[in-house]
Amino acid sequence: MGWMLLLASTIYGADTAALKPAVWIEAENTNDTNFLPGAGPANISRQSPGVSGAAFLTLAAKKPDTGELPFYAIWKFQVSSSGVYRLWAGISPQDVDWTSPFLLKCDDGPAISLENRHTPSGVYGPPPRNQFEWIDAGTVTLTEGDHMLRLEAIRPRTSARDDLYHGFADAFFLTQELDYVPKGVYPKYSPHRPWAEVLGDTPLADFILKLQLPFYQRKLAQTDEGFGEDVEQEIERKLMGRALPGPKIGNPGAYEFGVHGMEAPFVRKGVDTGKVQHAYELLARAGVQSLRTAESGWHRLGRSYDNFTELDYQVDSAARYGMTQMFTVGYPPYPYSVARQLSAVRPEYVGMYQDYLKTVLQRYAARGVIRGVELANEVDALNPWWVDSTPEMYVREMHLVKNAVEQYAPNALAVAFAATYGRNEVMGGRAGGRRFIRRCFDLGIDTVADAYSLHYTWQLTERDFPAFFRREALARNLPEKPLINSEETSHGPPSDLIKLFARDFLLYGMKRVDYFMSKDWFELGTCKVIGLFDLQWKPKRRLLAYAAAVDAIQHRQLVGMSEPVPGAEAYVLRWVGEGQAPGAEYATIIWKEGTPTMVRGWMDYMRAIDWKLDDVSSTTGSVEVGEKPIIVFSKSAPTWGLITPAQWLERVRIDEGNIAPIVPQ
Repeated sequence: MGWMLLLASTIYGADTAALKPAVWIEAENTNDTNFLPGAGPANISRQSPGVSGAAFLTLAAKKPDTGELPFYAIWKFQVSSSGVYRLWAGISPQDVDWTSPFLLKCDDGPAISLENRHTPSGVYGPPPRNQFEWIDAGTVTLTEGDHMLRLEAIRPRTSARDDLYHGFADAFFLTQELDYVPKGVYPKYSPHRPWAEVLGDTPLADFILKLQLPFYQRKLAQTDEGFGEDVEQEIERKLMGRALPGPKIGNPGAYEFGVHGMEAPFVRKGVDTGKVQHAYELLARAGVQSLRTAESGWHRLGRSYDNFTELDYQVDSAARYGMTQMFTVGYPPYPYSVARQLSAVRPEYVGMYQDYLKTVLQRYAARGVIRGVELANEVDALNPWWVDSTPEMYVREMHLVKNAVEQYAPNALAVAFAATYGRNEVMGGRAGGRRFIRRCFDLGIDTVADAYSLHYTWQLTERDFPAFFRREALARNLPEKPLINSEETSHGPPSDLIKLFARDFLLYGMKRVDYFMSKDWFELGTCKVIGLFDLQWKPKRRLLAYAAAVDAIQHRQLVGMSEPVPGAEAYVLRWVGEGQAPGAEYATIIWKEGTPTMVRGWMDYMRAIDWKLDDVSSTTGSVEVGEKPIIVFSKSAPTWGLITPAQWLERVRIDEGNIAPIVPQ
């Protein structure tokens, strides 16, 4: 943070005679910004730091509800020599539609629009996308002393029609060498040493973690997850006090709780073994029943589909606690695929494809660990998940999957789609999204799929996504298939996991939900804190919210929904499982928008817990309810009038993405 003054005469030793005065500013070191998610490390490799200083500033946010705009970032700097300086900005490309255009302003000078400016020296940055260009922002006249640089995002990007303000900033520099054109990560005014010298003999994974932790810990500490030894001890104490399932695979019940992400790159045989094995144990204690993995894809198992080292490790680690797997299959490696990326199989290699499926399923079916076999991922998003492939190819492969499941794993479900672009009529272009799904229905996919999988449905604004699948079946007089959510997450507070499971299971009738993701990670410099474990495999409070949802929902039956006070959303469930119910026979999941309110109606009240599994203080039969869900256990159902999920959905109104209270009848 603070001022960054880099004078050529003090940095470059023997080469200083060839350099004119210059100032270098690292974009991640802002003095003030409202960019979200903000500063973070780059995706680096042993060959390259990715970007200057191995970190950059990111903007990926929609217009705030308060209307506070623009998004901006400010840097203070000093100049030791008055004169004319050329200003170079190492930022996301300004002549494309997938990022927002920027304005630059130096002191009180005129705003400099960078929109549609082209780089004179090419792109640089970490894969999978070369993100940065050196953009010439023109010249400014500066006096000796203090100055300020301000970057603003002009408007949302236009490519995805998602109203997202999106862009990156790596570094800026001002130089009196007016004809100099920078290129790559190391322009000659860069203060950084060659990457090989910086990295030295340090293992890359250790170096990356060390680079990430400061950004990560600051972000985590600002959330309800908390950070520190006390938090870790709290979570360990609560989870280790819960029952540990044995290896017997039980009946998942009406609602199956899953997790996605206990696979590569997070889970590797021989890497962090103790931490990973403890993570499996904590997942089991929290109530996870099954895991979704893509390690079963043909491209991951190798051309001869015989490298089972990682998949065996995942299956064996989970099976110790009776946890099963949903295998994502398909995606042959090139040249067996129609494209060099993730795509369908070439017709001439169908025989190998059938042998691949047989080999995978026969290896694990006898152990009873295969709960589902899902063909590919998000195929309604044609690029990148189903490249150069068609609905006809997908349905043909589903026939192969269904035949293999019937022969070799008859107790497993054959699952289709893993859809995400079908959430509305706009996404997916002319051939993707709902058009892709409808075509698959027309081609008879219902005859070879036991269930359909969807992604990211829990928000009420997405309620038409599961409804779309049911409408399409009804329009063709087809029997309704079970819907499962094989990839679901919450970017909000950890308590939202309870809302997520309640809506997906109880409101939308999903049969299985796989929470995404098992572990936090950095993606293109953005810190993702939606995992159940942190960067070092320490459990997060989010895992407690998962456990609370399990206690309220698993092996229970929905009795009905209610709005006992305005703005409340309540689900009343009754125990139908074997043995004694956790808490009491009835469980009520309830939250409300706005100011917390006392809610009454539990005549045989036993106990109430919050999302952290802590007791909620209350008087008999009444509790205070706010935006964070609580779970009330009672011997009988509350006294409110109950309605069905369908009735509740008919009465709730969505206005510009905000959920309004139920309209009185």
